[in-house]
Amino acid sequence: MKINSIQYFFIYSLTILCLLPCLNAKENDSIKIGSLNDEAAARTIFKTLQAEKIQTITIRTAINKLVADKKTDNIHSATLTYTTLDGTLINKSIELRPRGKSRRNYCDFPPLQIRFSKKELKQRGISSNHKRMKLVTHCLDGYAANPNVLKEYLVYEIYKELTPKSLNTQLLKNKI
Repeated sequence: MKINSIQYFFIYSLTILCLLPCLNAKENDSIKIGSLNDEAAARTIFKTLQAEKIQTITIRTAINKLVADKKTDNIHSATLTYTTLDGTLINKSIELRPRGKSRRNYCDFPPLQIRFSKKELKQRGISSNHKRMKLVTHCLDGYAANPNVLKEYLVYEIYKELTPKSLNTQLLKNKI
């Protein structure tokens, strides 16, 4: 996939946005998977995006560099943009890095980890305990890209019914 590095590349695909839970959380931790203890803990960035019923996000970054670095842990600066229910356009400075192990080797586009600024989250009254989210996009370019993302989303939803130690997921359109 060769793209002029000055241009932004837009991928119109279905995406799964996942909150990275603390799977090693102890029983007395203030944020637990499946149960939030107080109002402040309930205001995570993921819950905020879910409450706003965000259906489309746009991520602006140097896509060529990100794809070229898919086998590294290099961090890339980016901007996340979405529109809230009341029509307000929100722009956030974020960091992206490729994540996962096997998908980095065989996917055209790697799954990503989105990192939010703790300082910015605190300023907005959002808990900074969970400042990272997974972004699962298509793996291979082609006709099967979106159906495969839908299948993976359904697996996450089924798993959520089976155990409280599952990922919270949200299906949305992503423009990168």
